[in-house]
Amino acid sequence: LFVALTIVPMIASIIFKKRKSGKEYQEATGKMFIGIRNKYLKFLSLCLRHRAKTLIAMAIVFIIAIALIPLIGTEFIPKTDMPMQTLNIKTPIGTSLEETNTFVSQIEEIVGNIKEVKYVMGMVGPMTEGGAAADPTNPQSTNEAQVFFRLFDKEERERSSEEIVEEVRSKIPKLEGVELTFLDMSSQMMGGTESPISIKLFGKDLPVLKSISEEIENRIVNIQAVCDVDNSYKQGKPELHIYVDRDKAFRYGLTISQVASVVKTATFGTVAGVFREAGDEIDILVRLDEECRNSLQDIENLNITSPLGFTIPLKQVANIEKGEGPIKISREHQTRKMTISANVVGRDLGSTTKEIQTVIKNIKENLPIGYFIEFGGAYEDMKETFKTLFYALLLAALLVYVILSSLFESFKQPLVIMFTLPLAYVGVIFILFITGSTLSAISFVGIIVLSGIVVNDGIVLIDHANQLRRKGMEPQKAIIQAGSDRMRPVLITSITTIGGMFPMAISTGQGSAMRAPMAIAVIGGLITATFFTLLIIPTIYSIVERISYKKKK
Repeated sequence: LFVALTIVPMIASIIFKKRKSGKEYQEATGKMFIGIRNKYLKFLSLCLRHRAKTLIAMAIVFIIAIALIPLIGTEFIPKTDMPMQTLNIKTPIGTSLEETNTFVSQIEEIVGNIKEVKYVMGMVGPMTEGGAAADPTNPQSTNEAQVFFRLFDKEERERSSEEIVEEVRSKIPKLEGVELTFLDMSSQMMGGTESPISIKLFGKDLPVLKSISEEIENRIVNIQAVCDVDNSYKQGKPELHIYVDRDKAFRYGLTISQVASVVKTATFGTVAGVFREAGDEIDILVRLDEECRNSLQDIENLNITSPLGFTIPLKQVANIEKGEGPIKISREHQTRKMTISANVVGRDLGSTTKEIQTVIKNIKENLPIGYFIEFGGAYEDMKETFKTLFYALLLAALLVYVILSSLFESFKQPLVIMFTLPLAYVGVIFILFITGSTLSAISFVGIIVLSGIVVNDGIVLIDHANQLRRKGMEPQKAIIQAGSDRMRPVLITSITTIGGMFPMAISTGQGSAMRAPMAIAVIGGLITATFFTLLIIPTIYSIVERISYKKKK
């Protein structure tokens, strides 16, 4: 703005000194603009004489655009081509570290033989250093592993990362009890860790949650484009359940805490002191040798010393049973939950989630009392972001109107200019539909940016019409003359903006998917806003100002 008001006029005064008459400027425009202007004035006159038909036609176009909205896919963040991929592997509970490592080595060999893969690395077993174990995506047990593989840069390969991931999926053998899940690296890059699809099931009883979650899992696994379905409920690890008989323990002078302390010390160990040498401190852990605590009989025969002065075996005061314990109990909102997560391939997130909601609708309606379902993951992020951006869009429109009202010193004329916003949004819808793009947080930002750009053409047109009327020109002629005088500036500003956005819209390099949607949205909105501004805005202006174009008898 500063440069336009100072530097540009100064440079223009130097360049334009050679041209003296207005005729020379007219000749400099060339025949192309003159021909376009003549055709435009014919269309404008036609629209002004048939204002009702013009507005009806515009309303029909707007309704068609609204009808296309359900056909445009929605997603939180556009899927990007990620050169780094992560595969989570879970073998059956109880699988040893060596067996898991053997299976991972086979996968590494499969992935390494794909020509687009630059290198591959496996990580087997729980991570215990650097706090990495706290990350739920990292291996937590001997039956879990991760395989990382780096692809060549996008410019160096013909296939997308999604196509390569699909090939890896198809080549890995299907084994019972083995779960393979590719992490959504696009979501992780934006700060999220959840899968695109995340169905949260809340309730009190774990067996009931397990039954319902398995039914949901069986229904969504057959939906088109849904893959890597994973249930957070896992088969429990084998463990011993020790039930202390309170009456028997009391007869021997024992409490439950004393019995528990003996069992803990014998199996897990108790720190009895600290060994210090040369500034080093080492905990002294007291527990039984491994061969004395490795079987059910060993645990049953643990000696417990009574305060009364004698020892008894553990089985004398407790019943010991084999059982299973949950690996992890998840809670949210102070309620137990299970999560069914999945990835989406080759389809937008919005339509996929709607189909999932339809498939599990009867399950959701017939849940027991105290049980309920929520959708999380990228879908929840998308809803929250769209809601926030929609409020930002309304605020942007309100601010534009307030500023125009103060500058025009009128409430009616800024309202006419504000009609350029829905005209621009029509273009956004059409271009997203034509290009097969989705409505995402990125393209939504483009719509907000568009709200500040498209009103400029309307301002230029209406302000010039007001100037001509103040100079004494008849209102009917003033509108047509304003259109004639301002057609070229309007086209120049729109074409230059579209030209500036075009390289970003057609770019195909690394990360282009994160930039292109915004440029596409702005280009589509500018195309329709420019066309309709030159025809519809003068028509609405004539109605608001009560300027008639009917031929007098």
